[in-house]
Amino acid sequence: MIEQFASEDTDGGKEVPRSLATLVINVWHEEEHTDPLRARITAKSETTPEATMTYAGSREAILAEVNRWLDGLAEA
Repeated sequence: MIEQFASEDTDGGKEVPRSLATLVINVWHEEEHTDPLRARITAKSETTPEATMTYAGSREAILAEVNRWLDGLAEA
């Protein structure tokens, strides 16, 4: 795992790891569906030139995307 520290980032005098990636999950309900939970998942990391966007239509699919993203970070 890559661990980088930015000297200007501190938490009570302790250095805080610099952010390598960001994941944003927007969630809403579409009541007309059997499983109404929907999500738009936007991901960006230092290794990807542009943000990626995926959509999920269930809790399981959302969690699978989050796990896929975390697994990708662990491999970096």
